[in-house]
Amino acid sequence: TNIDVDNMYSTFQDDLNFAVLRENNLSRDSLKCLIQAGAEYRYPLNYDYVAFYFAGHGGIDDSGALVITSDKAHVNVQSEIIRPFEEGNKGQKKHKFFFFFDCCLSGNVRRTNVEVTDGLAAFATSIDERAGGDRIQGGLWTRYLSDNLKLDLPLINILSQTRDAIDREGHQQSFYMCNNIGEINLKQGAEGG
Repeated sequence: TNIDVDNMYSTFQDDLNFAVLRENNLSRDSLKCLIQAGAEYRYPLNYDYVAFYFAGHGGIDDSGALVITSDKAHVNVQSEIIRPFEEGNKGQKKHKFFFFFDCCLSGNVRRTNVEVTDGLAAFATSIDERAGGDRIQGGLWTRYLSDNLKLDLPLINILSQTRDAIDREGHQQSFYMCNNIGEINLKQGAEGG
């Protein structure tokens, strides 16, 4: 939802000092153009991290985790989102990539076929779950994730605290996966640490 995008935009731009490109209600073609531009962009050497956030519908098929764009197109997370960023990461400095997906029915460590070589992919739900939230405050996962990203904690702790907060509200969601970089602290990295 737009409130989810607003929350993450504010967190990354205002609290973490990321340069942010924001787009809402993307069609498949618009999403692919945005990904291509992001993947081919030569990030300045002082950029350590690149984050990609998607809020919307998701799913899974035989090829793995999917996001569903505003025109109802299915976009494969691994081959059409993560891989282009990683293939474009061939500059003088390797950047760490963080992919956050707040979508229903999209995460399962054995079925998503998602791997991030230099970074992390986190999903709000497992394949048999719907995301909690409402139209006024947005999704629970994004709300707690955006609040927790402001803390001076390693990313693995932020994701754990996000899952725990949702559990306290009576929802069972917030599946996440981490690829050997859970000790990275986005707040310290954004502040030059």
